[in-house]
Amino acid sequence: MDLKDLGLQRLKLNINDDIIEAIVGKEGDHKSRGLEIQILKNDVVTDTTGIELDFYAKPADGKTYMVRAKETNIKQGKYEIVYPSVILQPGKVESEIVLTKGEQVISTKKFDLLVEDTIATDDIVEKSDERPLLAILVEAAKNEKSRIEAENKRVVAEGKRAETENKREQNESQRKSAESQRQKNEEERKSNEVQRQSNESIRQSQESSRISAENARKLSEESRKTVENTRQSNESKRIASESERVKNEDARKANENTRIANEKKREQNRKIVESWIANPSQFNGKDLEFHWNSTKLGVRLKGDSEYQYVDLRGQKGNPGDIGNLTAEHIIEALNYRPASAKEFIYLKNDIRMIDEDITDIIGNVSNNNRSISAHIGNKDIHITKAEKDQIERNKDTIVNNKSEINSLKLELWSHKDGPYHIVESGKNSNGSYIKFSDGTAIGYIPTFELNYEHEKTLSKYWIFPVSFIEIPLIQATSKITNVNARGRHTIILFYESNEQVKIYAHSKEADTFKNSETKVSAFAIGRWK
Repeated sequence: MDLKDLGLQRLKLNINDDIIEAIVGKEGDHKSRGLEIQILKNDVVTDTTGIELDFYAKPADGKTYMVRAKETNIKQGKYEIVYPSVILQPGKVESEIVLTKGEQVISTKKFDLLVEDTIATDDIVEKSDERPLLAILVEAAKNEKSRIEAENKRVVAEGKRAETENKREQNESQRKSAESQRQKNEEERKSNEVQRQSNESIRQSQESSRISAENARKLSEESRKTVENTRQSNESKRIASESERVKNEDARKANENTRIANEKKREQNRKIVESWIANPSQFNGKDLEFHWNSTKLGVRLKGDSEYQYVDLRGQKGNPGDIGNLTAEHIIEALNYRPASAKEFIYLKNDIRMIDEDITDIIGNVSNNNRSISAHIGNKDIHITKAEKDQIERNKDTIVNNKSEINSLKLELWSHKDGPYHIVESGKNSNGSYIKFSDGTAIGYIPTFELNYEHEKTLSKYWIFPVSFIEIPLIQATSKITNVNARGRHTIILFYESNEQVKIYAHSKEADTFKNSETKVSAFAIGRWK
């Protein structure tokens, strides 16, 4: 065996740890003392390919010496250093191990190399067979080395035990936290189960309400169909009545044309008779004789045998088929439509202008009346009896026209502000309503509160305050106050009929209607006839 194998001291080196082993040497040893180093990373063998290891020593002479280590098993990070005899000077030798790779450098912490002096010199004295002191020291060094290795193992084991204990304590803390969370989750699960059962009861109740509402909807649908059939029947009657009205209107126009022609003829005959009266001399002194036959006036020259009759009454129309004629009949026959607010503004302006014109006309009539009166009372003016009678008739006509104009003015002003043809209006427990003469009806309720179904839904039936003959147009707007959850929501209408509608408020987000006061305002417009 090579003495070097006995003299190399083994050292397992973690770069970031202190070197706690006692590193020893002996004065006078030559190429037999050194270190067998193995580089570890966190106590794990590592490959140190490309890494060089240098040993630096500063003995008692104060000089620094460097030894490049020999690579013995680079895959396992093993190196070998043999101390040069020059550094084995008795006492403490400051030492350091440096690892380099390219420009990168890693140094260990400094450690002391303990070098003992020797008593073996060239002067050797033969003694008895007592055990040599050198052998005893070698054996002691081996025992110390074993003790140091054991101590190092104990320190490593203690570190691992402490680390394991820390992990155990952490795991125990995590276990306790997990157990606490599990118990909390279990309580929450029980609470959720109670809430689920409550929600299920509510759902079953709502399902029962839905079924009832569905049955009501079916009944309403049947009623709607009946009303629709009635409407279609009434529409057919209306179309037939409209055809009859058009036919009657054509007959009326024909009768009106006949009346106008007769009126023209009557006016011609009236002028002829008046000319006879105004100028009797054309009949060579013969007087006229008159005779009434119902609405016909007969005229003949005295001595003639036959009268010339003129019917002074226009043609009478055919009687209608309505026993008690009302304004509603006339409105329906004329397809009446109430005037809009804009039209009433125009009407008021027209009435104002007409009133101004009427005032001017009344003033002119008054002036003419005074002129005629003055003309009649002037005895210096010589007029014939026929001219005087004509002036009197003109005066009466002007006076009558003045009275008629004043009546027209009063009539216009009495309608200046309406009425707007409201047939009926009122209020009941379901809201307010207005019924117009053209068949339009409006029902509205300013505010009423929805019922709480569950956290996501509120609802309530609204029975219309007025009866519609068909499903009206419906609008509803929410008014939510004291809202616990301020999320978005929407208003939905279900089960519409001509009598009622169900109004839903449904939340769109995760927020709910819980602990909120929710009201809506609703509006419906349709036909009442």
